[in-house]
Amino acid sequence: SRDNFNYMDVIGKGGYGKVWKVSNRKTKKMYAMKEMSKAVIVMKKSVKSILTERKILSRLNHRFIANMVAAFHDR
Repeated sequence: SRDNFNYMDVIGKGGYGKVWKVSNRKTKKMYAMKEMSKAVIVMKKSVKSILTERKILSRLNHRFIANMVAAFHDR
């Protein structure tokens, strides 16, 4: 969940939200966390494309591409 991470800096902004530099509170490992607003995604009628992106990233494993480690949502 969101509480498992320390949020450090915003490293990017886009049409649906932000990308944060975060560290895991227990392991101290660094990650980039993409935070997206469900309301904006629904408003822009992009639900299908976002779900497709998540599906592709979950299956992808490449050393030159940021690989997805986990996905979660909150309220």
